[in-house]
Formats: sequence, C-alpha cells, structure tokens
Amino acid sequence: MASIHKLALLLSLFIISIITAATCSSDEPCKSFMNFPNNAKYATCKDLPVLDSSLHWNYHQSSSRVDVAFKKSNAKDSSWIAWAVNPTSQGMAGSQAFIAFRNSSDATLRSYTSPITGYHTFLQQGSLSFPVYAVSASYHSNGDMIIFASFKLPEKQVHKHHHSPHGCIGITLICLASLQVLVAVFFRPKKDHKYRIFWNMFHYVVGYGTIGLAIWNVFKGIDIMEERKWRSVYLALVICLAVIAFVLELVTWILLCIKRKVNNHDEDQLDDDVDQRIP
Repeated sequence: MASIHKLALLLSLFIISIITAATCSSDEPCKSFMNFPNNAKYATCKDLPVLDSSLHWNYHQSSSRVDVAFKKSNAKDSSWIAWAVNPTSQGMAGSQAFIAFRNSSDATLRSYTSPITGYHTFLQQGSLSFPVYAVSASYHSNGDMIIFASFKLPEKQVHKHHHSPHGCIGITLICLASLQVLVAVFFRPKKDHKYRIFWNMFHYVVGYGTIGLAIWNVFKGIDIMEERKWRSVYLALVICLAVIAFVLELVTWILLCIKRKVNNHDEDQLDDDVDQRIP
C-alpha cells in the first residue's frame, strides 16, 4: 500500500510540473498575434497589465537599435494611443513618447514623437532625447491600433529592459530539477521492485527533458542578444557533450550486458556443480 501511495505522489508531482510549464507557455498570448503589416516579426513580446495592450520588440546589439510595436486592442472608441519610455527615471516627467492619432471623420492616421517635460502636457510634436529612425502606425478593422518605432537607446537602458524574457522557462527548469532530486532521494524503489522500471523511465525522461530545455533556453537568449558567433560556439559545445554522453551511455549498457552474462554463467556453473554432487 505504501508503494502505491508513493507512486501516486510521484505521478502527482510530474503532473504539477507539466501544468506549471503549460501555464507559463500560455501566460503570453501576445505571442499568438502575428498580423503585423509587411509580415514584420518580433523575437520578444510582453502583455502589459493595463489598457488591453502588448509590447513587441527586437533588439539589434551591433547597433543598439530597438524595433518596437505597441499594440492596443479594442481601440475603436479611442482617437489616439501613446507609448513612452523614460531613459532617466520611472516617472512621467522625462518620458519620450510615440503617439498615434486617428481622425474619426476621415479615418486618417498620424504618428509622431513627443517629449514629455512635465505632468501637464498636450503631447506636442517634437524630437526625442535619443535618435529615432522611424515611426508609423496602423489601424485594423477589429479595433487594434499599433504604433511602430525604431530608435536607439543608451546600451545600459536597452539591457535593462531586455534581460527578462526567460522567467517561465527558468521556473520550469527549477521545478523539473527539484522534482528529479526529490524523486531520486525519497521515491526510488529497490532494484527488484515491480515499479522500478517506471521509476527508471521517469528518471530518464525528466532528466533528459530538463537538459534539453536548458539548452533551448540558452539558444533563445543567444538569439535575443544576436550573438551569432556564440551560437556556433555553443552549438559545437553541445554536440561534443552529446557525443560524450552517448558514448558513456553506450559503454554503461555494454558493461551492464557483460555483467548480466557473467552472472548468468556463474549461476549455470553453480547449478552444474550442484547436479554433479547429487548422487
């Protein structure tokens, strides 16, 4: 009965890990939005907690350029939307804003930049404190209004806003690694136990799955930071480690098969000796 309880708990922990991973993957519905003009693609996105909006961006490390798409859903009743970044502080004053204005009478759309110097602003058009390469906007029949902008920020500001896309993957890795340790320490059945084969399967699947997820997470980070040379180096390192792991695994199985053959031979020899001694 105790073994059944342990197996049930083991399965429960495994299911919890799967649910955690699935929940993280569904936390960012912004990734499902692909209807950008000119088939524009963005490597990273984040759903914003207010105004039914999301932010999509690419970062080009070689030039410190940032390509941003700010999408506001259900904007049918809005004549304008704005998105701003503050390079110097967290308040409204000093923010550098991108504006999209839609004229409801003729449906024309205008986009421009506006530096915000204080809390009383009329969003007048003006130059920002950093270089702006392009700014445009689009309006869709479903009510989505999008601001597109390409600009350059100080490097420290770019990294500040660009180093947090791996939260859910990290949480999943921690869950799987913790689960692997707990199962190995508290729920490992004896070698001759009938459930040992299921424990072995779980151990291999979770172990190799965790390794694969960690490798994928590193590749994702390299792609976001556009470190192309490091991608090749890391890929070569992963291949080398995979070959070494395969060889070690193969040697382990060969030694195990040899050991089983030796044990079977010894048992057969012992049976022959016993038969010869029996009158």
